[in-house]
Amino acid sequence: MTTSEIPLCTECGRTFHSSDLLAKLGDDTIPVSQVSDIERLDTEILRYNREIDQLRQSLFMLEKDRDRLVQEKETRQASLSPVRKMPNEILAEMFSWNAILPLPAGSEGFSLHHRDPKPSSYVALPILNIAHTCRLFRDVCLNRPDFWSHIILRFDSLYDNKYYQESREQPLASLLRKYLSYSKSSLLTIDLHVFGPIDPRDTEDMYEEMDADIADDEEHQRRPVFVSLLWEILAILLPEAHRWRSASLAVEPKLFRRFMKEKMDLDDEDRGFDPVYPFPLLESLSLFEDNWDTYTSYTMGWNRTFDDYFFRTLIRQLVAPHFNPNMSMPSTLTSLTVHNFENSDASVVKFCPDLTHLVILNYQMGTHYATLPKTLGPNLTHLNAFMPESGDFSLLEVLETPSLVELVLSGSRGRDDYRDPVWFMDQFAATPRVSLKKLSVSGMKISLEDLRDLLQATPYLTHLTLHDVLDPRNGLTDQFVRSVIGFVNLTKVDAPASGGGTTPTKLYHLEQLEISVTEDANYTLDTETLVLICEMLESRLGAGEGTSGTALSFFNLHTRASRNEAEGLGSDILYRFEQIAHSDGLNGGGNRRYTIAFGDSYS
Repeated sequence: MTTSEIPLCTECGRTFHSSDLLAKLGDDTIPVSQVSDIERLDTEILRYNREIDQLRQSLFMLEKDRDRLVQEKETRQASLSPVRKMPNEILAEMFSWNAILPLPAGSEGFSLHHRDPKPSSYVALPILNIAHTCRLFRDVCLNRPDFWSHIILRFDSLYDNKYYQESREQPLASLLRKYLSYSKSSLLTIDLHVFGPIDPRDTEDMYEEMDADIADDEEHQRRPVFVSLLWEILAILLPEAHRWRSASLAVEPKLFRRFMKEKMDLDDEDRGFDPVYPFPLLESLSLFEDNWDTYTSYTMGWNRTFDDYFFRTLIRQLVAPHFNPNMSMPSTLTSLTVHNFENSDASVVKFCPDLTHLVILNYQMGTHYATLPKTLGPNLTHLNAFMPESGDFSLLEVLETPSLVELVLSGSRGRDDYRDPVWFMDQFAATPRVSLKKLSVSGMKISLEDLRDLLQATPYLTHLTLHDVLDPRNGLTDQFVRSVIGFVNLTKVDAPASGGGTTPTKLYHLEQLEISVTEDANYTLDTETLVLICEMLESRLGAGEGTSGTALSFFNLHTRASRNEAEGLGSDILYRFEQIAHSDGLNGGGNRRYTIAFGDSYS
C-alpha cells in the first residue's frame, strides 16, 4: 500500500500520512478486486487464530505440567517439615491442647450460659478441625479415643416460636453418633445448652402439651423447635450416660426430668444405660438456669432431678444456681460453686464432710447469723465470696472454718457506693487463724480496729491483698496503710494501741503484699507513709538468711495520686524506694518486684 501526505497545519508544516486504503474509502466507486482481498484476509486471520489456539493449548499444558511439579515440590518439602519428624506421641500431646477442653468454672460458666436476645446455634466438636487437616493428623487423632470425648452444643432462641417441621434424623444426629463412635469407651465431657422461646402461656398447660407431644411420637411436629431438638440430642447422649465424667447442663429442669423418665422406661441396658444408677462415673456437674424464666421455680425443679438421678453418683464438683436444704447432697462433694447463697445455706457443709472449696457468686445475708446454729466445715480450705449489695458479711459468724487456707472476699467498688458491704468479723477475728495463708479483700469496708484484729489473728499469712478496702467512717487514711505496714516491718516495734493492748504480731511469713487504692479520691500519700514503706522493705531484704521471717518477693501500692504529687513530697524518698526495688539484698533477687503505681504509671 502506498501513502500520501495530507497537510494538517500550514504554520508548523505537520502532515498526516494516509494509506491508499483510506484514499479508496474516500472514493465513491467499489473496486471488484476488494472482494478477493477480503477472502484472502479471512484466510490469513483463520490461520493466525489456529496458530494462537495451538499456542494457547501448548501454554495450558505447560502451565499444567508446571503446577504439577510445583505441587510435587511442595509435597516433598512438606515431607521434610519438622512436624513430620515428631513422633506421633508428641503430635498427640500437642493435639490434646485443643481436643481436651475443661468446662468453664464459676462465674465464667454463668456468663457463658446467660441468655441473650440474639439467637445462637452452634456445635463445637474440638478435634474435627485437626483431624481434617491431613491423613497423618487424622490417623493420630483416630488412635486417641479420648480426643473425641468433648462435645459442646449451644442452641438458644428467646423469640422464635416456629414449630419443628423437619425429620428427626438430621445431620446433627448422624454427626454426633459418628463422633461418639470414635470415642469408644472414653469418659465424656458434655456441655449442653438448649433453651427455647419464652412461652407466655400458663406453665402447667405448656407442660401438659409437652407431655402429650412426648407420649405421642406421631405428633412430634406439634412440639416447639427446642423441645424436639433437645429430645434428639438427649436420645443420643443419654445412652452414653454410663461414661459421662463431666457435664454442664443448661436446660429446662422439668423437660429434662420428663426426658429422663421416658428414657429410663426404655430397655436400654444393652446400650449401657442403667435405670437405677444412670451416671456412675460422673465427677463434675454444672447446672445453669434460664435467666428469662419467670414462670417456674428452677430450684424446686432441679431438686427432684438431683435426688432421682445425679446425687446417687460420686460427684466431686458441683456448680448450681441455688442451694436447697432439702436436697440430698452427695457426701463425696469436694468443690461447690453456688450463685445465690445466704447464711442459712451454710448447713450445706454438714452434708459434705469432704468439702474443701466453696465459691459464692452472690452472697446475701438473709437470716441474721445470731438466730442460726453454727455449722462446722472441718475440711473447708478455700472460701471465695462476692457480696454485691449492702449489709454485713457475716457468713463466717455462722460457718466455722478451722482449716481455712485461702479466703477471698469481694464487694462492690466505690467509696460513695451505698452498696459497699461491711465485713462483720467478731467471731472470725476472735480466734487465731493459724491455717490461713492467703487473704484477699476488695471492695469492702473494714474499720481500722477490725483490720488490726484481723492481722493479729492471722500471723501465718503469706499473701495479703487489700483492694479498695475502706474504713466505714473515714475512707482510707494514712493510719490505715501504716497499720498494715507495721505488721510487715520486721524491725520496727510498734507502740501499744491506745487504751492498752498488745504489740501487733508481725507477719513474718508474708511473701506478697498488695494495697490498691483507686476509688478513694480523698486519699493521697504523705512523706511519713513513704518512709515507713521504705523501712518495711529494707527490713525484709535480708529476711530468710538465718533470720526469722520470709523475704518479701512482691509489693505493690496503687494510689490515685499522680507522680508529680508524690515527687512534691520529696524526690529523695522516691529515689530511696527505687534503690530498694533494684537492690540485690533479697535472696533469689531476680524474682523480686516492688512497685508504686501513681495513677496509670508505675515506679
